Amino acid sequence: MKVLDSIKNEVIKIMDNDPAHDFEHVMRVYNNAQKISKKEKANQKLVLSAALLHDIVSYPKSSKRSKFSS
Repeated sequence: MKVLDSIKNEVIKIMDNDPAHDFEHVMRVYNNAQKISKKEKANQKLVLSAALLHDIVSYPKSSKRSKFSS
């Protein structure tokens, strides 16, 4: 899916700058989401987009904004 490839490329760029989260974790979530969404006949583009973006916002736990982390 072209859209998912675009999202994946952007996530790689963002995750590359964030040592607290790595892209391997995102891909494990993505692969699990793919299996589950197929079995459940869910909207794959929606589910897989969410899987790719689930850790995109991250603030340190000491930050007042940490409650907004994904």
